Amino acid sequence: MNVMTIVTWILRLIVAAAFLAAAAMKLTSQPMMVDEFNQLGMGPYFIYVTGMCEVIGALAVLYPPTTPLGCLWLLCVMVGAFIANMTLHHDVLHVFGFVIVLAVLLFLTRHHMMRMVGRGGETA
Repeated sequence: MNVMTIVTWILRLIVAAAFLAAAAMKLTSQPMMVDEFNQLGMGPYFIYVTGMCEVIGALAVLYPPTTPLGCLWLLCVMVGAFIANMTLHHDVLHVFGFVIVLAVLLFLTRHHMMRMVGRGGETA
């Protein structure tokens, strides 16, 4: 196993753990999460939709062939997190941190994406 494979798996595990933890807080209706979604004016069901989106993305990141799709999915979730954090906290540093980690993981697993779109990862 080479170093890049190890780094990629470490990033996969970090991303999955972080998003599964965030999803657990939403899916178990933790008061802090409920309050934030209420402050945003989102209905009570949107917290569950967001939590499920995080679970789907985290699981996709863990399965190597779908890692790039999981990263793209979670980047979309992070757009919502950016808007929410700007609205409520005016703090987006941790959002940018996750965006950077997701972008690095997407770059490291781009060969899977190339196979999905039929380019096979070969160079032009």
